[in-house]
Amino acid sequence: MMGHSNEAKGDVSDRVAYVLSRGAVTAVAKGFINNVPACRNSKLREDVAMATCAHSVGVRFIPSMDDHGKQCFHSVAPSVLANYMASQTSMWIPRRTATGIATAPNWFSDHSALFHRVPEEEMYVLEYLIYHLYPYGVFRDPGIYGRALRLLSVALPKNVLTR
Repeated sequence: MMGHSNEAKGDVSDRVAYVLSRGAVTAVAKGFINNVPACRNSKLREDVAMATCAHSVGVRFIPSMDDHGKQCFHSVAPSVLANYMASQTSMWIPRRTATGIATAPNWFSDHSALFHRVPEEEMYVLEYLIYHLYPYGVFRDPGIYGRALRLLSVALPKNVLTR
């Protein structure tokens, strides 16, 4: 289980979200099937209930940080983060995790994977930016890279080494 850790409560915090491996899903499902008490508490918030059940059936928790210690899961939408980074003003970002939620632009990972509270309209914008827009110099067809390198090698002077 990967997400924001709330070690004080033993759950994932800030309702950001979490990711479960196939093995974790299997373990949690078996917890429900086998009536493990921690997996049957319907009075808890969904994220807290999932973390409680996962912990009780032995699922290991992994913080949602990249290799540089920057956060990959965010409790706000990308537009909120962008506005915050652009204006450098203070904003509400929860601070309840063991490692602390990112409150400075340099804490946001270049490999951010999850955002919470994304409005419907923004989802369409993200879908366009991620799956349809190709910045200049980025090719859709991998074969174009080979052709571009061949053209480049012909165009460069002979004393310039290319790999």
